[in-house]
Amino acid sequence: MGKLTKFEVRYDHPQGVYQAGEVVQGRVDMVLSEPMSMRSITVHCLAKGKVHWSRRSGKHTTHYRSEEVYINVNMLLFGEANGESITHPEGTHSYPFQIRLAPTLPSSYEGVFGYVRYFCKATIDRPWKFDHDAKTAFTVLSNLDLNLEQLDLRNPMQGQQTEQVSCCCCVSGDIKALFKINKRGFVPGEAVKIWADVSNNSNTEVLGTRVALKQYIEFYGKCSNFFSGSSMQSKCVSDILVTLQRPAIPAGQTDTWGNVALRIPAIPPSRLVGCNIINIAYVVKFYVSVNYGNDIKLACDITVGTVPLYEAYSSQPAQLPSMPIMQQPNAPPPPMAMAMAPSAPPACLPPPAYEECVKGRVTISDENDSKYTRGDMQWAPVYPVYQFPVEVPEDTV
Repeated sequence: MGKLTKFEVRYDHPQGVYQAGEVVQGRVDMVLSEPMSMRSITVHCLAKGKVHWSRRSGKHTTHYRSEEVYINVNMLLFGEANGESITHPEGTHSYPFQIRLAPTLPSSYEGVFGYVRYFCKATIDRPWKFDHDAKTAFTVLSNLDLNLEQLDLRNPMQGQQTEQVSCCCCVSGDIKALFKINKRGFVPGEAVKIWADVSNNSNTEVLGTRVALKQYIEFYGKCSNFFSGSSMQSKCVSDILVTLQRPAIPAGQTDTWGNVALRIPAIPPSRLVGCNIINIAYVVKFYVSVNYGNDIKLACDITVGTVPLYEAYSSQPAQLPSMPIMQQPNAPPPPMAMAMAPSAPPACLPPPAYEECVKGRVTISDENDSKYTRGDMQWAPVYPVYQFPVEVPEDTV
């Protein structure tokens, strides 16, 4: 195995997760079976947001890119940078390091067209030989306290829609859908409580109903073509994170979703505050698949935070008060509801667990890494997931 039998970057937090504003403490562990000649051992802490996508038109491909650098710090752990070669003794060695995170840093995020990524990379600089590298990513979480949001996220929402059904050029009745959620602010681990009624007042079958948690990501980048100008362009993609469904509704029948729970998985907070090139939004959507008509689609925008609403820890069952109607296109805005002052926080909020992002691991090697770079290159950020007491039984779906 040669002289270097171990070389890795480790963090004091076992899952490598830190809040913006905290101090990252880590170490570079190294085991040498015999002395090694080197100039230095350094660790490079880099954090950046990066976006890239392309559009093809005929034979021409246009690339859109953007980048933000949040941290770019090099620390000398042994020897002298660009100095004379010295001999490092054999044995087991550990070199500690630390770096303070700015309080305004965005949360970690990994997506198909961009990311916000934090990592530390240790390097053994060897004269006239290939360097040794070891890289380990870590998660940063930007605090999004739902209790401090300008919009009162405690308020429930509802929407309704009626769709005419026609068969053989004749109207065969209509389908009415009413969709409600208990509030608009949630954290991972919490359940969105869903109420829905679908009345099939037609003589044809409704194919089924379903509810989905959708994530919308908007990436911003500039065109690499000089003649296209330097204005920022955007690309929006969506992904279904969780879905629940119910079977078909026969003609003349009604189906009810009664307090069904849709659990928020481990996902990054809304908006990705602190990042100017990626934006995140979440929507709970309700679908009714209509035979011989347009499908019904109702949507409620929600905010996913890192600190739950104080009332989420109340021991009282959730009540469903009268709900504001979701604003429909071309409809006047609903009357403004009176904002409720946040209740006092409980003496002790149960600490969350940290789970890997529900979308799984990605490859984090980049153009500065080689096939010899050590470390786990398949990685996913972790997010806080709260454990809530079950207040009411979940309906069967």
